[in-house]
Amino acid sequence: MIKKGEMNMKHFKTILKMLMFVMLLTLLPLSAYAEEIKGRLSLSDYYSFDSESSDLHVLSSRIRIYKDEAKEPGWYFNFNGRIRGKIFDGDLHEDSPEFKLMELWAGYKFPDGKLKAVLGRQYIEEMYNSYIDGLNVKYLITDDIGIGIFGGLAPDRYDSSFNSKFTSIGVYGEIDKEKYDLKMGYENMRYKGETDREYASMQLDSSPIEKLQLNAIAVASRNQLNDMINLENLNLNALYAYSRDLRFTLFHSYYRAVKLYASAKDYFKIDYYDDYFYDFNSLARTGFKVDYNISRGLKIFGSVAYQKRGEDDAEALRYTAGMKKSDLHGFDISGNYTHVDNFDSISNEFRAEVSHRILEDVDASVYISKELEELQSGGSGFTNNTLTYGTSLAWRINKSYDLFVSAERYQEDDYYNTSIFTKVGYKF
Repeated sequence: MIKKGEMNMKHFKTILKMLMFVMLLTLLPLSAYAEEIKGRLSLSDYYSFDSESSDLHVLSSRIRIYKDEAKEPGWYFNFNGRIRGKIFDGDLHEDSPEFKLMELWAGYKFPDGKLKAVLGRQYIEEMYNSYIDGLNVKYLITDDIGIGIFGGLAPDRYDSSFNSKFTSIGVYGEIDKEKYDLKMGYENMRYKGETDREYASMQLDSSPIEKLQLNAIAVASRNQLNDMINLENLNLNALYAYSRDLRFTLFHSYYRAVKLYASAKDYFKIDYYDDYFYDFNSLARTGFKVDYNISRGLKIFGSVAYQKRGEDDAEALRYTAGMKKSDLHGFDISGNYTHVDNFDSISNEFRAEVSHRILEDVDASVYISKELEELQSGGSGFTNNTLTYGTSLAWRINKSYDLFVSAERYQEDDYYNTSIFTKVGYKF
């Protein structure tokens, strides 16, 4: 009699073979364009076991095949997918294997070079983290100014599957000048005809002066309970290269959970007046970082960051100082110390890493990290002592094949976990 675990494993291995076969069938008709088509296939294996006998084994395969957009008119495309299976106690999990299609689209640049159209599952790069199962049309008004419109179905917002209940429509514009690149857009996502999320986004990459680089991302949505505009995500970075050896970075970020309104009622069985929709908890962080090259191959750095939690106005401070020495008798050595005065704990972490190139195509590294965390809960604190160490090896076998292997041990006072990860990749 065949055991359930053996049947599941056999089923999963069959699916992996099918995926390889599909890739082969995909490549054969396109062999005439072999020089223009690129791709990558990877197989990975992750296994961990701990002191509580909670073993986890994950097998996965990922494939990407694409043809870049050329300067001349014509077709281009992208396929990016993954299959993954989780194995518990020798049995494939009931929800496995898991298929995820990130992108599958074909695009065409028209002869005038100004109009482009892309059809299929795609990431809208002019927006912030937006995918659609539909049509995206972009028109270049000038060489550096473009506008676009997209719409159709949208991947399921909870598991990325195909779901005709989700739809999307949006517009965007981009100005790509010599000193800055600005993208702005608006999207209305709907579920069963009702607005699920309505938001606008902005992305800016700029170099206003020679030594200064500015990056900004901002996302705001309409709160459907009170019709107000709520800021969801904000990331600001300013890098100033004072000299070849000294750099300063100022950063600020703000994050609040994205709320889906219409679909949440079905998926979570909740009502508009549930606390879920009134949750305005947020996290803001502001900080400063300095990098200084003392001498050739020797760099020191330090940073300080202040955090504030919106739910209870709790505050936290994080300090980091470290160094990196390159090519010390063939070894790269780095280390840092971090002190965190967190919302409900105080921790000190020490980390060190040594890496070395073995032969010509193999990089090996070892690292160790020690953290002492004093938890302040209910007025009575206790200390959590953790030790993490591991090693990794990256081998560029040739232009097409590569191998990566890593092992890690995590250990607390009364708990430990050991994990091993292996990944082999093929690039063409």
